[in-house]
Amino acid sequence: MLKAAHARSRLGRMGFLFKARPFAKKWTLDDLLPMAEDELADRDLENGKKMFAVATCYKCHRVAGQGGIVGPDLTPAGHRFSTRDLVETIVDPSKAISDQYAATKFLMIDGTTVIGRVANLSGDQYWIQEDMIDPGNFNRIKVADIEEETPSTVSMMPTGLLDNLTREEILDLVAYMKSTVTVTPE
Repeated sequence: MLKAAHARSRLGRMGFLFKARPFAKKWTLDDLLPMAEDELADRDLENGKKMFAVATCYKCHRVAGQGGIVGPDLTPAGHRFSTRDLVETIVDPSKAISDQYAATKFLMIDGTTVIGRVANLSGDQYWIQEDMIDPGNFNRIKVADIEEETPSTVSMMPTGLLDNLTREEILDLVAYMKSTVTVTPE
């Protein structure tokens, strides 16, 4: 049963089968930057691609036509951004948030707060995407129930995405992101 469900999943069709991974380390920019800048030569790019999936990057991002669409396409990222910028964005996604992908913080008249991206304006309600890992799940809020809306200072991209990866896996992942991706979707 599990194998059948895996074969039907998008990542399963891409050849990825995952088991729960143990916590490796709470990685910081200070941990990763020196090794990422000095040790990217001769890395295992296929394993880097696999780690892109293990770290759930494909849930939101596309590379070479594969993956999600709620975050930016990362196919050109390795050529557009420095290694430091890539690593920093993964470790601290709230440091710089693109207007294109920024969330909004809604203070509701009942005192509750809703944070997410407006995915649909439907009459008298907003469809809010609160969890980028589950992009098809929406919270519908009535416009009349909104007391205040402000830009969120917290990225929709979660932190800790590398914390279940080893040092070598992270190096492969960063090398994969820095590589010229010429793989075409199957």
